[in-house]
Amino acid sequence: MHDDQMANGRSQTPPRISIGLPVYNGERYLEAGIRSILSQTFTDFELIISDNASTDRTEQICRTFAAGDPRVRYFRSDRNHGLAWNWNRVFALSSGEFFRWSAHDDLTDPRFLAAAVAVLDCDATVVLCYSREQFIDETGQVLRSNQVALGRAGSIRAQDRFADLVLIDHWCLPIFGLMRASVLRATAGYGSYVASDRVLLAELALHGRFYEIPEVLFMFRLHREQSIQALAFHKRAAWIDPARTGRRTLPHWRFYGEYYRCLRRAPLTRNVRMICRGHLMRWWGVNWNWARMMCDLVIAAAPRAMEPLLKYEQRIYRKQRILSPRTGL
Repeated sequence: MHDDQMANGRSQTPPRISIGLPVYNGERYLEAGIRSILSQTFTDFELIISDNASTDRTEQICRTFAAGDPRVRYFRSDRNHGLAWNWNRVFALSSGEFFRWSAHDDLTDPRFLAAAVAVLDCDATVVLCYSREQFIDETGQVLRSNQVALGRAGSIRAQDRFADLVLIDHWCLPIFGLMRASVLRATAGYGSYVASDRVLLAELALHGRFYEIPEVLFMFRLHREQSIQALAFHKRAAWIDPARTGRRTLPHWRFYGEYYRCLRRAPLTRNVRMICRGHLMRWWGVNWNWARMMCDLVIAAAPRAMEPLLKYEQRIYRKQRILSPRTGL
């Protein structure tokens, strides 16, 4: 594998914050996303861009920014290794005390890093700080605000935090918050399976509290090129890990099992671990999870016959989660 890097005289002193931006063919929104990061009022950070063998103008855009700002470090792979590999790679290349993932198509308010660092510096029990967010469309127009609250994610009790992360049907947007790198290293990282961001958030919550900044400082963009738009849930495995192309998967069973694995890894007392396992037993009865598990089995047994079901699943997903008659998303 060939890697290409531009560092432009990067300082030998590690920055306080590392921002990882994994990207593949992101030319349409990439420039705006990078500019929103470089315009942060808190400036002691590095931006690590890992290009997963893009075939569009992504490389040119990244090299231009790397040539103009020493905080930008650009790496390019000679082939596409999948989303999970790229997400883990930007973290492996980081050196900051705090770490944040950033998607190429999202926008960050210039005040976000300063506000998040202040929280993490002030309270050592907080392992992840994120803000309220808005959904924007392809042109940057606001669609709506995220109204799903993780009220107990800030609890001092690990079992309460874990309950919210696994029992509430939430968008996984806190994954784009600022987190302690030392805590992230103690987890399994971003898994090579569908919905691994959901499991990673649950595992982080077992290590410490989440804090939500009560202000909109993050804009999550919804557009047709996103995997959540273009691919049914059961078809995302190969996008996350190309080695799974053509294989039958049980995505809901997989990430349910990963919940149990993260409980074994986390530094919990026996009593807290048992309570968390009880929450996982409750998981079957919420958000139609039992039906999703059964659907996994049927699709694995007869994938071709279930193609209409996959299309229906995607239509329902869009209708329930993405309300934008103006854009049709």
